[in-house]
Amino acid sequence: MLTFNRNIVNLCFYCYNINMTIERTLQQIQKDKFWREKKIIIPVLGSLFINIITWLYIWLKFGGAANEIVLHYNILFGVDMVGRWQELFIYPLSGLAIFVIDLGLIFYCHLFRRVKLKNLLLVVVPIIETVLFLSVLLIVKAN
Repeated sequence: MLTFNRNIVNLCFYCYNINMTIERTLQQIQKDKFWREKKIIIPVLGSLFINIITWLYIWLKFGGAANEIVLHYNILFGVDMVGRWQELFIYPLSGLAIFVIDLGLIFYCHLFRRVKLKNLLLVVVPIIETVLFLSVLLIVKAN
């Protein structure tokens, strides 16, 4: 019985520590002006804008197309992947996943004052989003 009570106390203490960490982080967010820095806002909004443009471009070009389209084109072998137009959304979806992960890493680096890594991450995401958009443009051109 004593072991069971000790485990409950340990679990409560652990949950309390997690709650305090979350509260401290939220207080740090409110105190820190993370979203007001232009150095952070411009690349983040630019990446989000490119991602939204990619989603809309695919929807406007292929929305409702019943035929199969080219999903991948190789210079050596030509068309090597054909499928439905909905499968083309994997490009902006992967870009969105990379964007969310990178935004979390940027926030982490901002909290712990990792300036060089934060600046590197702020540059990488717009480049990745642009490359994904250009790949979608080339796939549309192949169709």
